[in-house]
Amino acid sequence: MMHKNEKLKNKVQSFFRNPIFRFLFVAGILYWIWFIFYETYLIPHTDFDYVVTKNLVNVTNGSYALLGTQTMVDEESQHIVISLASHPETGVWVGTPCNGLKLFALFSIFIIAYPGKIKHKLWFIPAGIFMIYWINVIRIMLLLKLISVNPELFQFNHNYTFTISVYIVIFILWIVWAKYFGKFKIESQPDSQISES
Repeated sequence: MMHKNEKLKNKVQSFFRNPIFRFLFVAGILYWIWFIFYETYLIPHTDFDYVVTKNLVNVTNGSYALLGTQTMVDEESQHIVISLASHPETGVWVGTPCNGLKLFALFSIFIIAYPGKIKHKLWFIPAGIFMIYWINVIRIMLLLKLISVNPELFQFNHNYTFTISVYIVIFILWIVWAKYFGKFKIESQPDSQISES
């Protein structure tokens, strides 16, 4: 009985020594904590999600203004519609699914869970969130232009082209982290611990 318990203990310890399993375990726990926090507190008890959405639309509006294009913003209860002043009949609805908050969390969880120096995580996470944020601003700007010029192409590009583009950027950021800042080492077991079945 003691021998079986010892074998089980060794197997569990070897799982946690395996950096891939440890990464997946930590990332899963962090995502679960984020999801519970987001769904049970952040959404029902704060307006943080809406503040992020409003900020995103305001920056999109300001970016268009810098390019000399006027936009109109219509704030509704849970989302905001931005449209070009030259095409007020069409606009882009920006709400919780589009504001990038979940992407910020997903990106951050990967970096936190992946082995690496904390001093690098402290600058890489904000830099990555900043980049994802601006990719999202550009995405909304392009979607707004697209819906004003060719509404038929809007839905496909909204659902696929721009969504895939944002995920590609996040994936590249993850690769950069893993290649240049991450520390993934596979620990080999000493020969004395290896037993034949």
